[in-house]
Amino acid sequence: MKLLRRPVERDRPPIPDVAGAEYSYAQVMEVMRSLELSSCASRAKLVDMETRSVRRVLAVKPDGPWLVLINGTTWNVESRNAGVDTSFAVSRLALLPLLERPRDEVERLAEQALGPDGPDIAEALQAAIQCGLSGPSEYWISRALAWVINDEVGLFAGLLREIAVGRSRSQATQHAAKRLLKQNGHWPTTWRPPHS
Repeated sequence: MKLLRRPVERDRPPIPDVAGAEYSYAQVMEVMRSLELSSCASRAKLVDMETRSVRRVLAVKPDGPWLVLINGTTWNVESRNAGVDTSFAVSRLALLPLLERPRDEVERLAEQALGPDGPDIAEALQAAIQCGLSGPSEYWISRALAWVINDEVGLFAGLLREIAVGRSRSQATQHAAKRLLKQNGHWPTTWRPPHS
């Protein structure tokens, strides 16, 4: 589905698509909402409502969306409007506001809801981090950098390198990414970024 090009808003950074066209945050959210609404009305459900078990684990915001566990094994996001109708690859964008809270608080709340024998919350938290690191917003990148723990640096090394050498990021953000890479042995001491 191709978005129609509209003037880019001044208050939010543009979001580039694969072909290089830029879309505003509002345009992206408008498409996300239309996908949610159309999925309710006309698309087949991803999982049959009678056969699945959906368990709310964590409220991203007080009134939703919610991080949910489907059939005790699959992470997804339940929205206020559409329920659980989109794939986790699409719906995980709704997890970004979790990055505004301390990671240990989010882990503690999720672990309380899951219990001692529950599945590992790391997959869902790593999805939120990946969305933040790969987004165009300096704000979400800096929030995601604060969430990356030493054990995850290898997992996100490619994205962290892009941020560390990228010319479009603030110096503080570049240095934070580089620091994580260096501290965990993922930054070669002889490598220099190419000059443009």
